[in-house]
Amino acid sequence: MVLATSRPVLAVACEDIQCDRDSENYFSCNNKKQQCLRDKIAETQTQARSLQNAIDILQDQIAVQQLKIAQTRAEIRDLEKQIEELTERIYGLDLSLDRLSGVLVDRVIKHYKIATSNPVLTFFSNRSLNSSLAELKYQRLVQRQTAQTLAKAENQRLTYDEQRQLKQQKQLELDDLKSRLEQQTALLDAQQADKEELLRVTKNDEQTYQQLLAEAIADRASIERALSSVGAKVGDVGRGEVIASVGNTGCSSGPHLHFEAYKNAKVKDGKVVDKESDDPVQFKITDHLINPLDKINSGSFKHPLPGSTITNGFKTPYFLGIHTGVDFAYLHSDRVTRGQPILAADKGVAYLAQDPQLCSGFESNGVGKGMIVDHENGFVTLYWHIP
Repeated sequence: MVLATSRPVLAVACEDIQCDRDSENYFSCNNKKQQCLRDKIAETQTQARSLQNAIDILQDQIAVQQLKIAQTRAEIRDLEKQIEELTERIYGLDLSLDRLSGVLVDRVIKHYKIATSNPVLTFFSNRSLNSSLAELKYQRLVQRQTAQTLAKAENQRLTYDEQRQLKQQKQLELDDLKSRLEQQTALLDAQQADKEELLRVTKNDEQTYQQLLAEAIADRASIERALSSVGAKVGDVGRGEVIASVGNTGCSSGPHLHFEAYKNAKVKDGKVVDKESDDPVQFKITDHLINPLDKINSGSFKHPLPGSTITNGFKTPYFLGIHTGVDFAYLHSDRVTRGQPILAADKGVAYLAQDPQLCSGFESNGVGKGMIVDHENGFVTLYWHIP
C-alpha cells in the first residue's frame, strides 16, 4: 500500500514564513520559522503513528536543521565582516601611533634643548625683553604640546590594545561557530540518511512500516524486561575478554549484536538501578542511556565486536521510535556474524540476562538473551541477542 502525501495545515503557515538573509530581522525571522516547525513536529507526534507522519517528522527536522545551518553561516559572515573591519581599524591605529611616536620624539628633543638652556641668563642677555618673553612663551607652548602629544599617544595605545583584544575575542567566536557548523552539518547528513533509510526499508508501504514499528517496540520491551530480571552472576571479567557470542535470540530479524551502555547505574538485587537512589533505572536518553560509540571512540570502552559494521546507530528520534543502542554485524567481510566472539567493553562483573517472555512474531528465535556487565564505576553495558 503506497501512501498519499497529507500534510497538517500548520505546515503551510511555516512555509509562508520567508526570511530575507539581507534583512535586519533575518535572525528573528529564522528563529520564528524554526519554532513554527518544532510546534508542527510536536503536533504530528501526538497523532497516530503512521509512515506518512514519520516522513513528515523527519522532513521537518531536516528543515529545522537547515535553518540552523543557514543561521550559523549568517553569523559567520557577520563575524568575518567585523574581524575585517577591526583589522583595518587596527592597521590605521598602528599608523597613527607610529606618527604620534615620531612627533613625540621630536617634541621631547625640543623640550630637552629648551630645558637645558638657562632662562635667567637668556633673560639678561643682550636680547631684548620682548624676545626673551617670546622665548619663554614658546618654551611653555612646546612643553604643553609635548604633554598633549604624550597623552594622545597613550590614548591611541590603549585603543589599539582594546581593538586587538576585541579582534582576538571575535576570532575565538568565529572558530566556535565554524565548529558548530561542522556539527550541524553532520547532524543534517544523519537526518537525511534516516529519511532515506526509512523510505528504503518500508518502500513507502504502510503495512511494512507498521510491522517494523511493532518489531522495534517489542524489542525495546524485551530488553526492558531483561534489565528488570537480571540472572545469575557469571563472575569477574577483564577488558576485552570474550564473554559471549553473537546470536539471533528474541526480537531479532538476523544475527547481530545489540550493544547498550548506561551511566550512573549499577546491578543490584537482580535489576539495573540508579547508582545513588537504587530505584529501577528509567532508561531515558537524558538520564541513563548514553551513546556507547562515544566511549568506544574515546578509548574508554573496548569495541565489543571488532571489525564489524554499524547496522543501526544510537539515535533519537528514530523513525521507529528510539533506538537505544548500537547494532553491529559483519556485512563486508568473510566473517559470518553468527557465533563471533563478543568482548567485554571494560573490566567488571558479568551477569546473565534473559527476557522471561517470548517476543511476539519471533517465537522461533526463543526468548531474548544477553549479558550485562556492571563495570562498578557508574557504567553498565548490555550485550543482547546472544544464543
